[in-house]
Amino acid sequence: MDVLVTGSEGFIGKHLCRYLLESGWSVEKFDIIFKKDILSLTDLLKTMQKSHSDSVIHLAANANVRWSNSHILEDLKINTIGTLNILEAMVKTDVKKLVFASTAQVYGLGNRKAIDERCFPKPDSAYAISKLTSEYYCELYAKRQGINVAILRFFNVYGIGQHLGYVIPDFFDMAIKGNINVKGNPKDGRDFINAEDLVKAIKLVSELAFEGVRKYNVCTGECTKMQELARKIACMLNAKVILQDDVDSQPRALFGKHNRLTRDTGWEPKISLDEGLAAIYEDIKKNNLVV
Repeated sequence: MDVLVTGSEGFIGKHLCRYLLESGWSVEKFDIIFKKDILSLTDLLKTMQKSHSDSVIHLAANANVRWSNSHILEDLKINTIGTLNILEAMVKTDVKKLVFASTAQVYGLGNRKAIDERCFPKPDSAYAISKLTSEYYCELYAKRQGINVAILRFFNVYGIGQHLGYVIPDFFDMAIKGNINVKGNPKDGRDFINAEDLVKAIKLVSELAFEGVRKYNVCTGECTKMQELARKIACMLNAKVILQDDVDSQPRALFGKHNRLTRDTGWEPKISLDEGLAAIYEDIKKNNLVV
């Protein structure tokens, strides 16, 4: 299968491209590192016309929530205009299938129950808004241009190679220095999905035959409290956990159901959080980041 992957040199992109290539796929990599920009329709058209890809997996994005809220216009350009350029280039080159990397952030935080795809979106960040807006444009192009779109709502992805700015690498970084500081409500929690499980879900969805739009949560269905996560990582590195509880704040929890994805593809998450954290710890030791 021939596929174009945008954001191929990012954290998820590297995991995905390696897995697809190992699976015998032909992968055209598209990334700003190669001076190929999703904000340039010309770049996209040249690449698509050259590669003759059957489909596009669109990962390129700003995924930093904090940055998005202080750079709203830039976030909109990268995430929404970038996606529109992808859609336009697909129309012009007659590529009919798109797998779009969205986010569980579109549901908002503060949920007390596992979320499925029918839950009404309540985005509460510029990042979530730009991703949800991109979803709406995907639906529009599916209806009016005949592009078949699978929208994947990623929950909290983690794994080897993830840089600082995300909770698990940040907790490991603090643990190496001695203390993990955890702020917020004790009930704050997330659904952590390992990148190796995630890329298998992306591949399976890419292989699906369907028309129109499909939406899928990519998650484990388990909610891990932030304080519990901190204790797991601290135990590995003999660090201390310093809690700064804010019991008066609303709990910020986000975890999902993957029943629809499992039903349509047979996918199930295989890597437990403990296994995933252990792999990261071994990678840290291998790279001499901790004694």
